[in-house]
Amino acid sequence: MITLSILLIGISRVLSSDIDPAHIFKGLYETSGFHCYSRDSMRLPRHLHGKPQTTDPPFDLSVFDSSGKRVESYEVGKIYTVKLEAYVHFRGLMLQPRLCTPSGAIIGTLRGGKFIEDDQFETHGIMFHQCGRLVTNDSLTHTGDDKKFLAEAKWQATHDVGNVQFVASIATENVLYWERWRPKHAFLRGPYQKYSVQNPNIFVYNLEKDMEQRTSEKVVTSEPILPSQHPLFEEQKEFLKMKMKAVTVPTLTETSENSDDVFDFDGAAFGGSTVPIGGKIEKIQVTAASMMMGEKTDVTRTPEISHSSKFLIEKPSESEFMVGRMFKKFAPLNDTVLHEDDLKFLNAHAHHRRLQHDFVDNNDLEMEEKCQDNPCQNSGRCSLSKGKYTCQCTTGYTGVNCTEIDKCIENECENNSTCYNDKLSPVGYSCKCQNGTVGKLCEIECPLDQCQNNGKCYLNTFGKLACKCLPGTTGRKCEREINECGWNKCQNGAKCVDLFNDYRCDCADGWMGRNCEHQSYLPLQPILMPFAFLLGEWKSQIKGWNNHTTDYPADMDGMIYNETVTFSVTPSLSFGTPYINYTATMTSLDDPSNVHQYNGFLTIQQYKENEDSPDKGALSSVSNTGLIMIEEGEILDEKTSSEGAPTLMLTPTYQYFKVKNSTKNPERSKRWFTLKNKRLMQYMVREFKGRTHKFTKIYKRTTEYKYL
Repeated sequence: MITLSILLIGISRVLSSDIDPAHIFKGLYETSGFHCYSRDSMRLPRHLHGKPQTTDPPFDLSVFDSSGKRVESYEVGKIYTVKLEAYVHFRGLMLQPRLCTPSGAIIGTLRGGKFIEDDQFETHGIMFHQCGRLVTNDSLTHTGDDKKFLAEAKWQATHDVGNVQFVASIATENVLYWERWRPKHAFLRGPYQKYSVQNPNIFVYNLEKDMEQRTSEKVVTSEPILPSQHPLFEEQKEFLKMKMKAVTVPTLTETSENSDDVFDFDGAAFGGSTVPIGGKIEKIQVTAASMMMGEKTDVTRTPEISHSSKFLIEKPSESEFMVGRMFKKFAPLNDTVLHEDDLKFLNAHAHHRRLQHDFVDNNDLEMEEKCQDNPCQNSGRCSLSKGKYTCQCTTGYTGVNCTEIDKCIENECENNSTCYNDKLSPVGYSCKCQNGTVGKLCEIECPLDQCQNNGKCYLNTFGKLACKCLPGTTGRKCEREINECGWNKCQNGAKCVDLFNDYRCDCADGWMGRNCEHQSYLPLQPILMPFAFLLGEWKSQIKGWNNHTTDYPADMDGMIYNETVTFSVTPSLSFGTPYINYTATMTSLDDPSNVHQYNGFLTIQQYKENEDSPDKGALSSVSNTGLIMIEEGEILDEKTSSEGAPTLMLTPTYQYFKVKNSTKNPERSKRWFTLKNKRLMQYMVREFKGRTHKFTKIYKRTTEYKYL
């Protein structure tokens, strides 16, 4: 378990900066999670939040195994708990498992493993990061900007991803945040990196020491700061001194002992009552460090403090006083000092590592007082659970406060049914039947074959057995499943698939949505922008001569055929070469079974020889005719192309015919795509035994794909 060892000074820097302190305690602009634009960089926008803090974050981020033991490495397949604990509140966070080199350097924006969603997500106010339709399970953010002190999530690596560093960006308020924090306790070595050594400097957060780290090989570490040395506690002590001066009896003094600040106070100073001993008021000596670390201070005689003292929630024993809980109910009036919930967390964390819902507040005290008043009647017993009181009634009584007579003491419910009090029933109770029984007293048993497909047997208004069918089924016995595809909701050529109480539309290329009613939209990667003029679905009808039609590179049989060419955007890749999809389908009208199908992808040269050289592209395709082909060529813009429009030049550099074709294959060939009057033009040149054959295909765009 983590002990409370350091509390660092990030908040005080904001109070002294040029940002208006009045804006510090007003929540976050991002009330339901940080924007997805910040997901990869994990940096918050400066125009909204100002600059990040340069002091060590007042948080603890660690990884634990199933037994609660902190770990420094992980095993594939095991589930671990990543826990963020705060010494002051926070409102928003981003948490990601970043991949690292053996030396500990983070590899770009690559992430490894996955978080596992469970009921704790709602408890701790976290969720997966969502960017549009993309939900990633390797990045977490907050669901609301309410104050939090704890967040934890399950994490698992399904395979060896190397070293992993959990990185966090945490915002306490709008202009008070720490970004890209990578603590040492949140660094996990991979299964084959258990003995790798990391540079300790990489875990140092203090940004003001960056230059010192770069120019010196000496490891920079942060010296621990006692809670009593924190600037916020200095303000707290000054605030208490001013309040004590107004009291006639000297109740608060400050001395020095073992380099810790010491306070002397008594119950009267805080509105309580004390018992004089020998005409003197007995004082209790408390150090600021003991308040935080849970130390017990010995006193010669325990003073009596009234039950109404709000800063004390545990009664002192005969020989010692639990000073570590002093701040638990102390609510400062000055907004510039720590807020009440911050103080409650600091003290509770030092003793019992309580969860957020375990903190005691004024409402809990009211509940305790309610149980002391015992609202339960007729000898009922009062108990507290999760901030609410409940009454355990004696036999014969029921209700919230045990004021109602239990009519189910004597009942006539049959077949193991459950009796419950019902004011609307003539006899004062009703019966809740088990599955398979019906009737007012559950006295009628339904036949086993009465209802099918999980239909529920019931007694209708005519006193006869009937079936209540689940959604998706129908019939007297729920024996038929409803075919939802009969509603014909799928649009734009989509294929409907019937499901139980549902349907699914398998959309054609370029369409999306529940019923395929929207055109799909994927952003085109910037490097592929020279291909933008090709995007879309293009159709043409080709007519031949001399008893055959012309195709590229091999001819079609027959006199006429329809052709559809599609260039479409693909999802962005994390690795590999970016590309766009290419399909071409030629169907003979004389023989519809005669179809030439080409599938492939179009790529671009990623690294130019020099800046002035034109872009180069490559089209790789396979065909059902047995042809495998790679074509390469230049991509010309409007200024450099002789066509006065964007042009893609293609010349085959590799051809392989898996099946021998009865038609003649050209000795040399080339083609190019360009635009003319909003139509796609494909010019082709083929050479047979020294004779050149030229022809042109003109396409009309039938579907336009958005890419920006």
